Amino acid sequence: MGHWPDGMSRESLLQRVGAVDWARTRSDGEDSSYVPDAFRRLIDARTDSEAETAFRRFDNSVVTQGFLHEAAEKLVPCLLEALSFELSGPARHQVVELLTEISLGYTSSAEQAEGNTQLAEACRAAIRQGLDQIYGLLTDTDARVRRAALYILNRVELDRPRLAAVAEPLAKSDQDEEVRSLAADQLTTR
Repeated sequence: MGHWPDGMSRESLLQRVGAVDWARTRSDGEDSSYVPDAFRRLIDARTDSEAETAFRRFDNSVVTQGFLHEAAEKLVPCLLEALSFELSGPARHQVVELLTEISLGYTSSAEQAEGNTQLAEACRAAIRQGLDQIYGLLTDTDARVRRAALYILNRVELDRPRLAAVAEPLAKSDQDEEVRSLAADQLTTR
């Protein structure tokens, strides 16, 4: 694997993830004590199968059919930090897919019942803290990652002219037809 920027280490990120009291953090129908191991598996994945298996652990608990649980907000900074590392292609894709699911999600009824009614917006605000990283994904060699980045930016970016300016060249010349289409959609929302 590659290097971590600015003296960061894989171990320090895993320690940060492990420092969260996941046992007291809500996921769909369970606590979130599985998160540190699932996160490690996700960032260490080398194959599509390994990455997708790790993603599914989060997708069926942190985000369930588009509905967010408390663990999602606590996971966002860790996912953004992981993007600073040279992850394998499959791991990078699934980290970005998980961020996409979170950015598009809605507060679950269970969270609303706990009084956590603004969870979805809090998750999007947390993603906004890493906008530069998300914009950087628009040059990724994997079209799936570029597509996901456009979905995230469409949902969380408040500076629509900035998004349109970056989307314009993608709409004209990206190699992937779906990326071109998604980028063109950003031009109509200036």
